[in-house]
Amino acid sequence: MKIAGLDMSVTHTGVVKLHLDERLNIKKADWLTFTTTKKYASDRCIWYSNKDWNSKYDKYKFMQDRILKFVEDADYVSAEDYAFGAAGTVGLVFDLAEFEGWIRQSIWRMGKPLYLYSPMTIKKVFTKHGDSDKKSMWDAYKRVTLLKPDLSQFPPVVNGKRGTESLSDVIDAYAAALTLITELLIERDGPEKFPKHIQEFWKNRTREVILGYKGA
Repeated sequence: MKIAGLDMSVTHTGVVKLHLDERLNIKKADWLTFTTTKKYASDRCIWYSNKDWNSKYDKYKFMQDRILKFVEDADYVSAEDYAFGAAGTVGLVFDLAEFEGWIRQSIWRMGKPLYLYSPMTIKKVFTKHGDSDKKSMWDAYKRVTLLKPDLSQFPPVVNGKRGTESLSDVIDAYAAALTLITELLIERDGPEKFPKHIQEFWKNRTREVILGYKGA
């Protein structure tokens, strides 16, 4: 089984794909992101310049095509649901809705179940606290003992509000994927064996499941 996690933005979307065995243990962790800082560029971190585009839709297509190609073999996809207050301005909010909405619809058309969790729900699972900032997410990521992407090419997070370009997006995508794995494990084994904060997540989880398109 393969599960993809998405943290979508119009600049540095992060995508993580986890390969799982029959017991839902992580056997491989793939990732993809974007950067406008050339020194971070790699096969997994795709560099671009905003000067390359005639319009924002050229950039959207460039990113969307690569994101959808990356998740096309995933069995399930998880993502943060919309958090309108995070973008900072009304214009950026609508840009994100345009960009993210197309990706969601495309994943749905692929026939893949899409799990949408509130940002607070994902943070609760990953850090134990639903109000965690980017620094707290980074600190929690460093403590994870499961297989995870090697993000050593990026500088650490020092600003909890802004995070670090690309790195914070991949961390959030990884957290989204782990949230879905946690839900699948609870569905299989029940919540009783999990820590208190996971039981609280299960009881109070905020999420929507959109089943994939099955055709007419």
